[in-house]
Amino acid sequence: MPFFNIDRAVSLDYSVIRSTEYKVAVKDMQKPVLAAEPELKGETGMIKIKSKTRVILGIVIIVLALMQCYRLLTLAIDLKATYLKTGLLQQTETVIQYTPASSIVNPLTLLDGVIPEVASGAYTQMYNLAGAGEKNGGAFFAEEKAIGAWLANVPDIDARKQAICDRLLQLLASFPVAAPEPTEKQYFTGMIPYVPTRTSVRFLALLAWDAARQGNAQQALLTACAPAAVGATLEIYETQTGALSVMGHALGANMGQLTGSLLRELAPMLKLSKEDAIAVLQRSDTLVNAFPSPERALANEFNFWPTFARRWKLAIDSGEAMKAVGRDPHALVELFSDQAIIDSYLMPIMTGFRQVCSEPYPQATRRMVEVLAMTEPLTRYTTSFGLNSFRMGFMPETSYREMLLGMMLPNLEVLYITSVKTRAMLRGGALAVALQAFHQEKGAWPADLGELATWLGVASLPQDPFAAAPWVYSAAEPSLLSPGPDLKADSSDDLQFLKAPR
Repeated sequence: MPFFNIDRAVSLDYSVIRSTEYKVAVKDMQKPVLAAEPELKGETGMIKIKSKTRVILGIVIIVLALMQCYRLLTLAIDLKATYLKTGLLQQTETVIQYTPASSIVNPLTLLDGVIPEVASGAYTQMYNLAGAGEKNGGAFFAEEKAIGAWLANVPDIDARKQAICDRLLQLLASFPVAAPEPTEKQYFTGMIPYVPTRTSVRFLALLAWDAARQGNAQQALLTACAPAAVGATLEIYETQTGALSVMGHALGANMGQLTGSLLRELAPMLKLSKEDAIAVLQRSDTLVNAFPSPERALANEFNFWPTFARRWKLAIDSGEAMKAVGRDPHALVELFSDQAIIDSYLMPIMTGFRQVCSEPYPQATRRMVEVLAMTEPLTRYTTSFGLNSFRMGFMPETSYREMLLGMMLPNLEVLYITSVKTRAMLRGGALAVALQAFHQEKGAWPADLGELATWLGVASLPQDPFAAAPWVYSAAEPSLLSPGPDLKADSSDDLQFLKAPR
């Protein structure tokens, strides 16, 4: 019997054990793999389900996006069609032509026969003769030789001056003229040709200068009031016809400011009396009250879209819209057909702006901040359209409505300040005439405005509409000024009225 090696036996037994454990381990490893197959299939199935959901959601999103794009495109095409055919708006509804009161006349009629043909063809030249230099820090009027040479080509100049003076006396006697609150815009553009009217008042400035050069103080001062009278008449007439726009109001206001500048410039050139000063102060007060409040122009702007919707609805029903533009702009009309929705945007702004116009300027500027905050939903598309374009994608009709309403919304702050400046220029120019008249009679400037009022025999003098307080007056310099819109003296927007006698 061979010798038995226990170490070898143990070694053999250990290798057998390891081999057995390996086989078992392999089987054990195979079992979990086989058992996991159904679970793995289940996960694959879930992945397939998620992929289908994503595809469906993607298709839905694309369809919705296409629908929103179609809605926006429809609104844009409707707007373009109606914009190109705006004239149809005046033909689709029987508009009762409003006949202005007999006490008011068309401003072009007021100027009929006064403005020579040469005036309309020398627009730029007339601006170079009167007013252009002031904007560049120079004199208001050009050299006498240049103005005289231009007026030498105007026939019957004395008759023209007398005609405008006679008509103005009748017109001023009819002021103020009440303009009815417009229920809607009957016209979408001004009834008065703006450019000829604007050119005409510049010619009136040259007539006033010519009267002053001839030493006719009464005629010069009355003719100097003509631009403001034309501006006020233009605004009143357009308000009565429902055509007054912010542009028309701004034009009328600029004409009023021109009168203030003329009174300031002509006063040192004239031999003035106390009666002249009193007459100018009265006319100034009349003209200030004649100009409609800027809220009237804003009301007309707000009336645009509701009237637009009503008239286009009639055009659609009658078939005129299809004939005119080849489509019925139902989508666009629908945006503005609900008056309650439009009022929810515009009435708070209108109410706030009315309060601004009724308060003294220093208080009104603080309230204006609140009003401007109300306009934010309508102005955000023009100030930061990129950030709001996403909202337009989800709410196209609402966003488009707000965007279009914002397009019709003027700069309320500029609209208000322009109106206040017109009052300031008219009053300041009239006071400049009164101060010059006092100086010519007394040989010295009044110590204060109270002394001027006593000399004129009036209880008080008109205040500065910007400061809502007496004017800043100094006899030493002499100086009569308003701090202007920023309410700070010695700033770029100060209004200075008193000039040394020539």
